[in-house]
Amino acid sequence: MKTKDIWFLLGLTVVFFLLLRFVWYRNENDYYVEMHRARQEMAEALQIIREERLNRGIPLDPMTDPNQTGIIGYEYSDITSTPGELEAKRTTTNPDMAALMISFFKELGLTRGDLVVIGSSASFPSLYFASVSACEAMGLVPLSFISLMASEYGANIPEFNLLDMVTALRDQGKVFYYPVGVSVGGESDSGKGISVEVIHRLEAQIEQSKLRYFHDPSLKETTEERLSWIRELAGDRPIKAFVNIGGATANVGVDPIFLYLKPGINRISQYAPFETGGLLYALARQGIPVVHLLYIKGLAAQNGLPWDPIPLPSELSFQRKLLGGFEKTALAALFLAYWALVIFLRLRSGRILHRR
Repeated sequence: MKTKDIWFLLGLTVVFFLLLRFVWYRNENDYYVEMHRARQEMAEALQIIREERLNRGIPLDPMTDPNQTGIIGYEYSDITSTPGELEAKRTTTNPDMAALMISFFKELGLTRGDLVVIGSSASFPSLYFASVSACEAMGLVPLSFISLMASEYGANIPEFNLLDMVTALRDQGKVFYYPVGVSVGGESDSGKGISVEVIHRLEAQIEQSKLRYFHDPSLKETTEERLSWIRELAGDRPIKAFVNIGGATANVGVDPIFLYLKPGINRISQYAPFETGGLLYALARQGIPVVHLLYIKGLAAQNGLPWDPIPLPSELSFQRKLLGGFEKTALAALFLAYWALVIFLRLRSGRILHRR
Protein backbone atom coordinates (compact mmCIF):
# COMPACT_ATOMS: atom_id res chain seq x y z
CA MET A 1 0.00 0.00 0.00
CA LYS A 2 1.35 3.42 -0.95
CA THR A 3 2.40 5.91 1.70
CA LYS A 4 -0.27 8.39 0.59
CA ASP A 5 -2.90 5.65 0.94
CA ILE A 6 -1.72 4.95 4.49
CA TRP A 7 -1.96 8.63 5.39
CA PHE A 8 -5.40 8.79 3.80
CA LEU A 9 -6.61 5.87 5.91
CA LEU A 10 -5.17 7.40 9.05
CA GLY A 11 -7.02 10.62 8.30
CA LEU A 12 -10.21 8.70 7.64
CA THR A 13 -9.77 6.86 10.95
CA VAL A 14 -9.59 10.19 12.77
CA VAL A 15 -12.74 11.37 11.01
CA PHE A 16 -14.49 8.12 11.88
CA PHE A 17 -13.49 8.50 15.55
CA LEU A 18 -14.70 12.10 15.70
CA LEU A 19 -18.04 11.17 14.18
CA LEU A 20 -18.43 8.39 16.76
CA ARG A 21 -17.53 10.80 19.52
CA PHE A 22 -19.72 13.71 18.47
CA VAL A 23 -22.66 11.87 16.88
CA TRP A 24 -23.00 8.86 19.20
CA TYR A 25 -22.12 10.59 22.45
CA ARG A 26 -24.02 13.75 21.56
CA ASN A 27 -27.13 11.59 21.35
CA GLU A 28 -26.37 10.45 24.89
CA ASN A 29 -25.53 13.90 26.20
CA ASP A 30 -28.74 15.34 24.76
CA TYR A 31 -30.61 13.72 27.65
CA TYR A 32 -27.89 13.74 30.28
CA VAL A 33 -29.51 16.85 31.79
CA GLU A 34 -32.83 15.00 32.05
CA MET A 35 -31.10 12.01 33.64
CA HIS A 36 -29.53 14.30 36.22
CA ARG A 37 -32.84 16.04 36.86
CA ALA A 38 -34.68 12.73 37.32
CA ARG A 39 -31.99 11.45 39.66
CA GLN A 40 -32.17 14.61 41.75
CA GLU A 41 -35.97 14.44 41.84
CA MET A 42 -35.90 10.85 43.09
CA ALA A 43 -33.28 11.69 45.71
CA GLU A 44 -35.43 14.55 46.99
CA ALA A 45 -38.49 12.29 47.16
CA LEU A 46 -36.61 9.67 49.14
CA GLN A 47 -35.33 12.35 51.53
CA ILE A 48 -38.89 13.56 52.18
CA ILE A 49 -40.01 9.98 52.81
CA ARG A 50 -37.11 9.38 55.18
CA GLU A 51 -37.92 12.52 57.18
CA GLU A 52 -41.62 11.63 57.33
CA ARG A 53 -40.82 8.15 58.59
CA LEU A 54 -38.63 9.54 61.37
CA ASN A 55 -41.27 12.15 62.23
CA ARG A 56 -43.72 9.28 62.75
CA GLY A 57 -41.34 7.67 65.19
CA ILE A 58 -40.48 4.70 62.97
CA PRO A 59 -36.74 4.08 63.40
CA LEU A 60 -34.30 3.11 60.65
CA ASP A 61 -32.66 -0.30 60.88
CA PRO A 62 -28.91 -0.08 60.16
CA MET A 63 -28.78 -3.83 59.54
CA THR A 64 -31.40 -3.97 56.79
CA ASP A 65 -30.95 -0.38 55.60
CA PRO A 66 -27.23 0.46 55.94
CA ASN A 67 -27.60 3.43 53.57
CA GLN A 68 -30.29 4.84 55.89
CA THR A 69 -32.70 5.51 53.02
CA GLY A 70 -35.80 5.06 55.14
CA ILE A 71 -37.62 3.21 52.40
CA ILE A 72 -36.67 -0.36 53.36
CA GLY A 73 -39.52 -2.05 55.20
CA TYR A 74 -39.82 -4.94 57.62
CA GLU A 75 -39.09 -8.57 56.97
CA TYR A 76 -42.68 -9.33 57.91
CA SER A 77 -45.82 -7.41 58.87
CA ASP A 78 -49.56 -7.86 58.54
CA ILE A 79 -49.48 -6.28 55.04
CA THR A 80 -46.64 -8.50 53.77
CA SER A 81 -47.74 -10.44 50.71
CA THR A 82 -44.83 -12.65 49.57
CA PRO A 83 -41.12 -13.32 50.22
CA GLY A 84 -38.69 -10.72 48.91
CA GLU A 85 -34.95 -10.28 48.43
CA LEU A 86 -33.44 -7.61 50.68
CA GLU A 87 -30.48 -6.95 48.36
CA ALA A 88 -32.83 -6.36 45.44
CA LYS A 89 -34.83 -3.83 47.47
CA ARG A 90 -31.66 -1.99 48.47
CA THR A 91 -30.39 -1.98 44.87
CA THR A 92 -33.52 -0.11 43.73
CA THR A 93 -32.93 2.72 46.22
CA ASN A 94 -30.08 3.97 44.01
CA PRO A 95 -31.32 7.27 42.46
CA ASP A 96 -29.58 6.22 39.24
CA MET A 97 -32.68 4.06 38.74
CA ALA A 98 -34.47 7.26 37.71
CA ALA A 99 -31.75 7.88 35.11
CA LEU A 100 -32.27 4.33 33.84
CA MET A 101 -35.96 5.08 33.38
CA ILE A 102 -35.03 8.17 31.33
CA SER A 103 -33.00 5.95 29.00
CA PHE A 104 -35.93 3.54 28.61
CA PHE A 105 -38.35 6.35 27.83
CA LYS A 106 -35.92 7.88 25.35
CA GLU A 107 -35.43 4.53 23.63
CA LEU A 108 -39.20 4.32 23.23
CA GLY A 109 -39.20 7.77 21.63
CA LEU A 110 -41.35 9.43 24.30
CA THR A 111 -41.58 13.21 24.31
CA ARG A 112 -43.08 15.92 26.49
CA GLY A 113 -46.82 15.51 27.05
CA ASP A 114 -46.93 11.78 26.29
CA LEU A 115 -49.04 9.61 28.59
CA VAL A 116 -47.44 6.76 30.53
CA VAL A 117 -49.45 4.27 32.58
CA ILE A 118 -47.65 2.96 35.67
CA GLY A 119 -48.87 -0.10 37.57
CA SER A 120 -46.96 -0.60 40.81
CA SER A 121 -47.16 -2.91 43.76
CA ALA A 122 -45.72 -1.65 47.04
CA SER A 123 -42.93 -4.23 46.85
CA PHE A 124 -40.53 -1.83 45.08
CA PRO A 125 -41.55 1.68 46.17
CA SER A 126 -38.19 3.08 45.01
CA LEU A 127 -38.92 1.96 41.45
CA TYR A 128 -42.29 3.70 41.59
CA PHE A 129 -40.56 6.93 42.61
CA ALA A 130 -37.86 6.38 39.97
CA SER A 131 -40.47 5.98 37.23
CA VAL A 132 -42.51 9.01 38.23
CA SER A 133 -39.35 11.09 38.72
CA ALA A 134 -38.33 10.27 35.14
CA CYS A 135 -41.79 11.29 33.92
CA GLU A 136 -41.49 14.59 35.75
CA ALA A 137 -38.00 15.26 34.35
CA MET A 138 -39.16 14.63 30.78
CA GLY A 139 -42.54 16.33 31.05
CA LEU A 140 -44.43 13.06 30.58
CA VAL A 141 -47.86 12.55 32.13
CA PRO A 142 -48.08 9.51 34.45
CA LEU A 143 -51.35 7.72 35.15
CA SER A 144 -50.34 5.62 38.14
CA PHE A 145 -52.05 2.73 39.91
CA ILE A 146 -50.64 1.45 43.20
CA SER A 147 -51.44 -1.44 45.52
CA LEU A 148 -50.68 -1.41 49.23
CA MET A 149 -49.56 -4.90 50.18
CA ALA A 150 -45.86 -5.56 49.67
CA SER A 151 -43.32 -8.34 49.66
CA GLU A 152 -40.67 -8.54 52.39
CA TYR A 153 -38.65 -5.34 52.90
CA GLY A 154 -40.92 -3.38 50.57
CA ALA A 155 -43.36 -0.68 51.71
CA ASN A 156 -44.88 -3.08 54.24
CA ILE A 157 -44.81 -0.94 57.37
CA PRO A 158 -48.50 -0.78 58.36
CA GLU A 159 -48.15 2.72 59.83
CA PHE A 160 -46.22 3.97 56.80
CA ASN A 161 -47.32 2.18 53.66
CA LEU A 162 -47.02 3.32 50.04
CA LEU A 163 -50.18 5.44 50.24
CA ASP A 164 -48.71 7.21 53.29
CA MET A 165 -45.53 7.86 51.32
CA VAL A 166 -47.21 9.39 48.27
CA THR A 167 -49.47 11.44 50.54
CA ALA A 168 -46.41 12.84 52.32
CA LEU A 169 -44.93 13.79 48.95
CA ARG A 170 -48.17 15.40 47.81
CA ASP A 171 -48.29 17.43 51.02
CA GLN A 172 -44.78 18.71 50.19
CA GLY A 173 -45.99 19.91 46.79
CA LYS A 174 -44.89 16.89 44.77
CA VAL A 175 -48.38 16.09 43.54
CA PHE A 176 -47.18 14.19 40.45
CA TYR A 177 -46.34 11.17 42.66
CA TYR A 178 -49.98 10.86 43.71
CA PRO A 179 -51.68 8.00 41.84
CA VAL A 180 -55.01 7.94 40.02
CA GLY A 181 -56.08 4.63 41.55
CA VAL A 182 -55.31 2.29 44.42
CA SER A 183 -56.09 -1.25 45.54
CA VAL A 184 -55.33 -3.34 48.60
CA GLY A 185 -53.15 -5.73 46.59
CA GLY A 186 -52.13 -9.22 47.62
CA GLU A 187 -53.86 -12.33 46.33
CA SER A 188 -56.63 -11.47 43.85
CA ASP A 189 -55.63 -7.81 44.38
CA SER A 190 -58.18 -7.64 47.20
CA GLY A 191 -56.21 -8.67 50.27
CA LYS A 192 -57.34 -12.26 50.15
CA GLY A 193 -55.58 -14.20 52.88
CA ILE A 194 -55.09 -11.33 55.34
CA SER A 195 -57.34 -10.47 58.27
CA VAL A 196 -60.61 -8.61 57.81
CA GLU A 197 -59.41 -6.07 60.37
CA VAL A 198 -56.35 -5.21 58.25
CA ILE A 199 -58.45 -4.93 55.09
CA HIS A 200 -60.90 -2.59 56.84
CA ARG A 201 -58.02 -0.43 58.04
CA LEU A 202 -56.58 -0.16 54.53
CA GLU A 203 -60.02 0.54 53.05
CA ALA A 204 -60.58 3.34 55.56
CA GLN A 205 -57.27 4.89 54.52
CA ILE A 206 -58.17 4.57 50.84
CA GLU A 207 -61.58 6.15 51.44
CA GLN A 208 -59.93 9.09 53.19
CA SER A 209 -57.55 9.55 50.24
CA LYS A 210 -60.48 10.10 47.82
CA LEU A 211 -58.65 7.98 45.23
CA ARG A 212 -60.40 5.61 42.86
CA TYR A 213 -60.57 2.30 44.74
CA PHE A 214 -60.27 -0.93 42.73
CA HIS A 215 -61.42 -3.96 44.70
CA ASP A 216 -63.15 -6.38 42.35
CA PRO A 217 -61.63 -9.86 43.02
CA SER A 218 -62.29 -10.86 39.40
CA LEU A 219 -59.15 -10.19 37.35
CA LYS A 220 -61.19 -9.74 34.18
CA GLU A 221 -63.53 -7.23 35.83
CA THR A 222 -60.81 -5.19 37.52
CA THR A 223 -58.82 -5.06 34.25
CA GLU A 224 -61.87 -3.76 32.41
CA GLU A 225 -62.52 -1.23 35.17
CA ARG A 226 -58.95 0.06 35.03
CA LEU A 227 -59.02 0.31 31.24
CA SER A 228 -62.25 2.30 31.45
CA TRP A 229 -60.71 4.67 34.02
CA ILE A 230 -57.61 5.11 31.85
CA ARG A 231 -59.75 5.94 28.81
CA GLU A 232 -61.73 8.46 30.84
CA LEU A 233 -58.60 10.19 32.12
CA ALA A 234 -56.64 10.03 28.84
CA GLY A 235 -59.42 11.21 26.57
CA ASP A 236 -58.20 11.20 22.98
CA ARG A 237 -54.51 11.10 23.88
CA PRO A 238 -52.81 7.75 23.22
CA ILE A 239 -50.95 5.78 25.88
CA LYS A 240 -47.29 5.56 24.83
CA ALA A 241 -45.93 3.07 27.39
CA PHE A 242 -46.87 0.89 30.35
CA VAL A 243 -44.47 0.53 33.28
CA ASN A 244 -44.98 -2.54 35.44
CA ILE A 245 -43.34 -2.52 38.87
CA GLY A 246 -43.38 -5.71 40.91
CA GLY A 247 -45.71 -8.63 40.49
CA ALA A 248 -49.17 -7.31 41.42
CA THR A 249 -51.87 -9.63 40.06
CA ALA A 250 -53.87 -6.74 38.64
CA ASN A 251 -50.89 -5.76 36.49
CA VAL A 252 -49.19 -9.00 35.41
CA GLY A 253 -52.16 -11.36 35.70
CA VAL A 254 -51.99 -15.00 36.69
CA ASP A 255 -50.85 -16.57 33.42
CA PRO A 256 -47.24 -17.85 33.78
CA ILE A 257 -46.39 -16.34 30.39
CA PHE A 258 -45.44 -13.12 32.20
CA LEU A 259 -42.44 -14.95 33.70
CA TYR A 260 -40.82 -14.82 30.25
CA LEU A 261 -40.79 -11.03 30.13
CA LYS A 262 -37.26 -9.65 30.15
CA PRO A 263 -36.17 -6.85 32.47
CA GLY A 264 -36.66 -3.48 30.84
CA ILE A 265 -38.34 -2.81 27.50
CA ASN A 266 -40.61 -5.47 26.01
CA ARG A 267 -42.51 -5.23 22.73
CA ILE A 268 -44.91 -8.07 23.28
CA SER A 269 -46.23 -10.26 20.47
CA GLN A 270 -47.53 -13.24 22.47
CA TYR A 271 -50.37 -12.43 24.82
CA ALA A 272 -52.01 -14.03 27.80
CA PRO A 273 -55.80 -14.35 27.49
CA PHE A 274 -57.66 -11.23 28.59
CA GLU A 275 -59.23 -13.10 31.51
CA THR A 276 -55.82 -14.03 32.97
CA GLY A 277 -53.42 -11.43 31.58
CA GLY A 278 -54.04 -8.37 33.73
CA LEU A 279 -53.53 -4.75 32.71
CA LEU A 280 -50.08 -5.41 31.22
CA TYR A 281 -51.34 -7.71 28.49
CA ALA A 282 -54.53 -5.73 27.96
CA LEU A 283 -52.43 -2.69 27.05
CA ALA A 284 -49.83 -4.73 25.15
CA ARG A 285 -52.64 -5.97 22.88
CA GLN A 286 -53.07 -2.35 21.82
CA GLY A 287 -49.44 -2.22 20.67
CA ILE A 288 -48.27 -0.36 23.78
CA PRO A 289 -44.67 -1.23 24.79
CA VAL A 290 -44.02 -2.45 28.32
CA VAL A 291 -41.18 -1.53 30.68
CA HIS A 292 -41.00 -4.51 33.06
CA LEU A 293 -39.37 -3.95 36.45
CA LEU A 294 -39.37 -7.13 38.50
CA TYR A 295 -36.17 -9.17 38.07
CA ILE A 296 -33.86 -6.63 39.66
CA LYS A 297 -30.58 -8.54 39.46
CA GLY A 298 -31.03 -8.91 35.70
CA LEU A 299 -32.14 -5.30 35.35
CA ALA A 300 -29.01 -4.07 37.14
CA ALA A 301 -26.60 -6.41 35.35
CA GLN A 302 -27.93 -5.65 31.87
CA ASN A 303 -27.80 -1.90 32.36
CA GLY A 304 -24.52 -1.42 34.23
CA LEU A 305 -25.96 -0.55 37.63
CA PRO A 306 -24.25 -1.76 40.84
CA TRP A 307 -25.82 -4.57 42.85
CA ASP A 308 -26.63 -3.66 46.46
CA PRO A 309 -24.28 -0.64 46.56
CA ILE A 310 -23.04 0.50 49.97
CA PRO A 311 -22.80 3.47 50.03
CA LEU A 312 -25.11 4.67 47.30
CA PRO A 313 -23.51 6.69 44.47
CA SER A 314 -23.49 10.37 45.39
CA GLU A 315 -23.47 11.58 41.78
CA LEU A 316 -24.93 10.42 38.50
CA SER A 317 -22.78 7.51 37.39
CA PHE A 318 -25.19 5.73 35.07
CA GLN A 319 -24.57 5.96 31.32
CA ARG A 320 -26.63 3.83 28.94
CA LYS A 321 -25.45 4.55 25.40
CA LEU A 322 -28.19 4.69 22.80
CA LEU A 323 -28.29 5.54 19.15
CA GLY A 324 -31.31 6.86 17.34
CA GLY A 325 -32.41 5.35 14.03
CA PHE A 326 -30.66 7.98 11.90
CA GLU A 327 -27.39 7.73 13.84
CA LYS A 328 -27.41 3.93 13.66
CA THR A 329 -27.93 3.96 9.91
CA ALA A 330 -25.34 6.68 9.29
CA LEU A 331 -22.65 5.06 11.41
CA ALA A 332 -23.30 1.60 9.97
CA ALA A 333 -22.97 3.01 6.44
CA LEU A 334 -19.79 4.86 7.40
CA PHE A 335 -18.31 1.74 8.98
CA LEU A 336 -19.03 -0.37 5.88
CA ALA A 337 -17.69 2.32 3.56
CA TYR A 338 -14.51 2.59 5.62
CA TRP A 339 -13.71 -1.09 5.41
CA ALA A 340 -14.72 -1.30 1.77
CA LEU A 341 -12.16 1.42 1.06
CA VAL A 342 -9.50 -0.42 3.08
CA ILE A 343 -10.12 -3.60 1.11
CA PHE A 344 -10.12 -1.70 -2.19
CA LEU A 345 -6.79 -0.04 -1.43
CA ARG A 346 -5.21 -3.32 -0.36
CA LEU A 347 -6.45 -5.06 -3.51
CA ARG A 348 -5.22 -2.18 -5.67
CA SER A 349 -1.84 -2.29 -3.97
CA GLY A 350 -1.70 -6.05 -4.60
CA ARG A 351 -2.51 -5.63 -8.29
CA ILE A 352 0.21 -2.98 -8.69
CA LEU A 353 2.80 -5.23 -7.06
CA HIS A 354 1.68 -8.18 -9.20
CA ARG A 355 2.15 -6.16 -12.38
CA ARG A 356 5.65 -5.24 -11.31
